[in-house]
Amino acid sequence: HDHEISTTYTLGELWEFGNGIDDNPILIAVLGRVYDVSAGERFYGETGPYHVFAGRDVTYALG
Repeated sequence: HDHEISTTYTLGELWEFGNGIDDNPILIAVLGRVYDVSAGERFYGETGPYHVFAGRDVTYALG
């Protein structure tokens, strides 16, 4: 399950959570809300098919 995060991030800060390295969560943003997608690391991690979404605002990509 994806979990919404209540912390506010800049796009630069969100980018730092795009790879899941150093036990950091993998985050994505959609419509101004940030979600922890770490449970789907096989999809959003470095070698996953959706790795390009990790650490980014994907609102337009999914819209």
